[in-house]
Amino acid sequence: MKLKLRENTIIVYTSDHGEMAGEHGLWYKNSFLEASATAPLIFSYPRTLPVNKKINASSMLLDIIPTLCDLSDIGQPNDLEGKSLLPLMNGDENTDRVAYSEMYRSSTGIMVRKGKWKYIRYNSEKDYLYDIDMDPEESKNLINSTHHQEIISELSTLASAKFRKKYVVEKRLNMRSRKAISLVLLFIFLLSCDSQESGRSSADARDEEGPVIALVMKSLANEFFVNMASGAERL
Repeated sequence: MKLKLRENTIIVYTSDHGEMAGEHGLWYKNSFLEASATAPLIFSYPRTLPVNKKINASSMLLDIIPTLCDLSDIGQPNDLEGKSLLPLMNGDENTDRVAYSEMYRSSTGIMVRKGKWKYIRYNSEKDYLYDIDMDPEESKNLINSTHHQEIISELSTLASAKFRKKYVVEKRLNMRSRKAISLVLLFIFLLSCDSQESGRSSADARDEEGPVIALVMKSLANEFFVNMASGAERL
C-alpha cells in the first residue's frame, strides 16, 4: 500500500551561510559579500507549492519557521522576526521585503537587503551601498553618491533600529551576566571561608558570623538573578 508520504512531506534544503572561495581575495565566511551572505533556500511540497518556480526576493533563514507554520496550518508565535514566504510562492510580488544579516565577532556589523539594494554598516569602518543588479561583483560603493541618498537614508534607518536594539539588549545582558558571575564567585568564596572557619575552634566568633554572611549573600544573589531575568523579559 502506497502511503503517499512524498505528497504530504515538506522538504527544505538550505545552509547557514555561503562561502568565500577567493572572491575579493577572501576565504571562508564572516563577510556580507554575496558569496558569503547568500545561501540556498529550496522548498518542496507537491501538494501545495508550485514546481520549478524560482523567486527573486529578499529573504532570510528566519523566514523558514513562519513559512513552515503557514504550510502546516499552524499558528505562528508572536515573537518571530521572520515573515512567511508562502505569499511569494503563491505569486505575491512584494518588493517591500527586507532581509537582515548580523555579525558579532571581531568586526561587528549589520547588513540590510531590500530588492536590488544592499546596505552594510560596520562599527569600525565606513558604510557601504551596492546595487546588486548593476554591480553583482560589489565593486562600486555608492554610499557617497548624491543620487542614492533616499535609499541610503531608508536602509540606514532600518539598520540603526535593529542594530541598536540588538546591541543594547546584548550589552545589558552581558553586564548582568558579569555581575552575576561576580556574585556567584563571591558566594563560593564566602562558603569556602565559612567551611574553613567551622573546622577551627568553636570559640572563634567567625564560626557564628560565617553562616550569617553566607545566607545574606545567597539572598542577595537570588534577588539579583530574579531582577536580571525580569529585566531581560522587559527588553
